[in-house]
Amino acid sequence: MMTAFEFIVMITIALALDAVGVILFILSFIGIGIPLSWLTDAIGGLAIGGWIFLRSGGQPMGKRLVKTGKRAGLTLLGEVIPFLGDIMPFWTISVLFEILTGKKSEKKAIPGTSKATVTSTYKTREQLEAEHPEMKEKRLRGEEKQREMREKRQAETETQQTPQ
Repeated sequence: MMTAFEFIVMITIALALDAVGVILFILSFIGIGIPLSWLTDAIGGLAIGGWIFLRSGGQPMGKRLVKTGKRAGLTLLGEVIPFLGDIMPFWTISVLFEILTGKKSEKKAIPGTSKATVTSTYKTREQLEAEHPEMKEKRLRGEEKQREMREKRQAETETQQTPQ
Protein backbone atom coordinates (compact mmCIF):
# COMPACT_ATOMS: atom_id res chain seq x y z
CA MET A 1 0.00 0.00 0.00
CA MET A 2 1.32 3.38 -0.93
CA THR A 3 1.46 6.19 1.58
CA ALA A 4 0.14 9.64 0.75
CA PHE A 5 3.63 11.07 1.29
CA GLU A 6 5.14 8.63 -1.21
CA PHE A 7 2.44 9.51 -3.75
CA ILE A 8 2.95 13.26 -3.34
CA VAL A 9 6.73 13.02 -3.58
CA MET A 10 6.81 10.81 -6.65
CA ILE A 11 4.08 12.62 -8.58
CA THR A 12 5.80 15.94 -7.79
CA ILE A 13 9.13 14.64 -9.08
CA ALA A 14 7.47 13.31 -12.23
CA LEU A 15 5.54 16.51 -12.90
CA ALA A 16 8.67 18.61 -12.30
CA LEU A 17 10.72 16.47 -14.69
CA ASP A 18 8.03 16.73 -17.37
CA ALA A 19 7.68 20.50 -16.87
CA VAL A 20 11.43 20.93 -17.21
CA GLY A 21 11.18 18.81 -20.35
CA VAL A 22 8.74 21.25 -21.91
CA ILE A 23 11.01 24.17 -21.04
CA LEU A 24 13.95 22.31 -22.57
CA PHE A 25 11.87 21.66 -25.69
CA ILE A 26 11.49 25.41 -26.12
CA LEU A 27 15.21 25.90 -25.45
CA SER A 28 15.99 23.26 -28.09
CA PHE A 29 15.19 25.80 -30.76
CA ILE A 30 18.03 27.94 -29.42
CA GLY A 31 20.30 24.90 -29.35
CA ILE A 32 20.79 24.36 -25.62
CA GLY A 33 17.76 22.24 -24.73
CA ILE A 34 18.79 18.82 -26.00
CA PRO A 35 22.08 18.50 -24.05
CA LEU A 36 20.29 19.52 -20.84
CA SER A 37 17.46 17.13 -21.64
CA TRP A 38 19.86 14.20 -21.20
CA LEU A 39 20.55 15.35 -17.65
CA THR A 40 16.85 15.38 -16.72
CA ASP A 41 16.47 11.95 -18.32
CA ALA A 42 19.29 10.60 -16.15
CA ILE A 43 17.81 12.14 -13.00
CA GLY A 44 14.37 10.75 -13.85
CA GLY A 45 15.78 7.32 -14.62
CA LEU A 46 17.57 7.17 -11.29
CA ALA A 47 14.78 8.66 -9.16
CA ILE A 48 11.73 7.02 -10.69
CA GLY A 49 13.50 3.84 -11.79
CA GLY A 50 14.96 3.46 -8.29
CA TRP A 51 11.53 3.99 -6.76
CA ILE A 52 9.99 1.32 -8.98
CA PHE A 53 12.85 -1.01 -8.09
CA LEU A 54 12.31 -0.46 -4.36
CA ARG A 55 8.55 -0.97 -4.67
CA SER A 56 9.11 -4.41 -6.15
CA GLY A 57 10.70 -5.54 -2.87
CA GLY A 58 10.34 -9.12 -1.75
CA GLN A 59 10.89 -10.51 -5.21
CA PRO A 60 14.14 -12.17 -6.25
CA MET A 61 16.72 -9.75 -7.63
CA GLY A 62 16.32 -10.94 -11.24
CA LYS A 63 12.56 -10.35 -11.24
CA ARG A 64 13.03 -6.94 -9.62
CA LEU A 65 15.47 -5.90 -12.33
CA VAL A 66 13.18 -7.17 -15.10
CA LYS A 67 10.17 -5.30 -13.67
CA THR A 68 12.18 -2.11 -13.25
CA GLY A 69 13.64 -2.50 -16.72
CA LYS A 70 10.23 -2.90 -18.31
CA ARG A 71 8.54 -0.04 -16.52
CA ALA A 72 11.30 2.56 -16.20
CA GLY A 73 13.16 1.43 -19.31
CA LEU A 74 10.21 2.06 -21.63
CA THR A 75 9.75 5.49 -20.10
CA LEU A 76 13.44 6.27 -20.45
CA LEU A 77 13.34 5.08 -24.06
CA GLY A 78 10.51 7.53 -24.78
CA GLU A 79 12.33 10.30 -22.94
CA VAL A 80 15.59 9.99 -24.90
CA ILE A 81 13.88 10.50 -28.26
CA PRO A 82 14.71 14.13 -29.09
CA PHE A 83 11.77 16.53 -28.91
CA LEU A 84 9.19 13.77 -28.29
CA GLY A 85 10.64 13.00 -24.86
CA ASP A 86 10.54 16.68 -23.98
CA ILE A 87 6.90 17.35 -24.85
CA MET A 88 5.32 14.06 -23.70
CA PRO A 89 4.74 13.51 -19.95
CA PHE A 90 6.41 10.08 -19.90
CA TRP A 91 7.61 10.40 -16.27
CA THR A 92 4.16 11.29 -14.98
CA ILE A 93 2.58 8.45 -16.97
CA SER A 94 5.17 6.04 -15.59
CA VAL A 95 4.52 7.08 -11.98
CA LEU A 96 0.75 6.92 -12.42
CA PHE A 97 1.03 3.50 -14.07
CA GLU A 98 3.15 2.24 -11.17
CA ILE A 99 0.71 3.67 -8.64
CA LEU A 100 -2.30 2.07 -10.33
CA THR A 101 -0.82 -1.32 -11.21
CA GLY A 102 2.34 -1.85 -9.20
CA LYS A 103 1.06 -2.89 -5.81
CA LYS A 104 3.87 -3.22 -3.30
CA SER A 105 4.33 -6.96 -3.29
CA GLU A 106 4.05 -8.86 -0.07
CA LYS A 107 7.33 -10.47 0.80
CA LYS A 108 7.32 -14.18 0.16
CA ALA A 109 9.24 -16.85 2.00
CA ILE A 110 12.75 -17.25 0.68
CA PRO A 111 14.12 -20.80 0.82
CA GLY A 112 16.31 -21.29 3.87
CA THR A 113 14.69 -18.58 6.02
CA SER A 114 11.95 -18.71 8.61
CA LYS A 115 8.55 -17.24 7.81
CA ALA A 116 8.87 -14.78 10.67
CA THR A 117 11.79 -12.99 9.01
CA VAL A 118 10.03 -12.53 5.68
CA THR A 119 6.57 -11.40 6.59
CA SER A 120 5.00 -8.35 5.06
CA THR A 121 5.85 -5.00 6.60
CA TYR A 122 2.17 -4.09 6.49
CA LYS A 123 0.97 -6.62 9.06
CA THR A 124 0.21 -5.54 12.60
CA ARG A 125 1.94 -7.10 15.57
CA GLU A 126 -1.30 -8.87 16.46
CA GLN A 127 -1.56 -10.39 12.98
CA LEU A 128 2.04 -11.58 13.08
CA GLU A 129 1.66 -13.02 16.57
CA ALA A 130 -1.52 -14.83 15.52
CA GLU A 131 0.42 -16.46 12.68
CA HIS A 132 3.55 -17.07 14.77
CA PRO A 133 2.70 -17.79 18.44
CA GLU A 134 6.39 -18.11 19.29
CA MET A 135 6.79 -14.39 18.56
CA LYS A 136 4.17 -13.52 21.18
CA GLU A 137 5.82 -15.80 23.74
CA LYS A 138 9.20 -14.20 23.09
CA ARG A 139 7.73 -10.68 23.41
CA LEU A 140 5.97 -11.55 26.67
CA ARG A 141 9.18 -13.06 28.10
CA GLY A 142 11.04 -9.88 27.16
CA GLU A 143 8.40 -7.68 28.76
CA GLU A 144 8.51 -9.78 31.94
CA LYS A 145 12.31 -9.52 32.07
CA GLN A 146 12.09 -5.73 31.67
CA ARG A 147 9.50 -5.52 34.45
CA GLU A 148 11.73 -7.58 36.78
CA MET A 149 14.74 -5.37 36.03
CA ARG A 150 12.70 -2.21 36.69
CA GLU A 151 11.50 -3.57 40.02
CA LYS A 152 15.05 -4.59 40.97
CA ARG A 153 16.39 -1.10 40.11
CA GLN A 154 13.56 0.51 42.04
CA ALA A 155 14.28 -1.67 45.09
CA GLU A 156 18.01 -0.80 44.89
CA THR A 157 17.19 2.90 44.64
CA GLU A 158 14.89 2.70 47.66
CA THR A 159 17.54 0.92 49.75
CA GLN A 160 20.12 3.54 48.85
CA GLN A 161 17.78 6.37 49.81
CA THR A 162 16.77 5.00 53.23
CA PRO A 163 18.76 6.60 56.08
CA GLN A 164 21.02 4.30 58.07
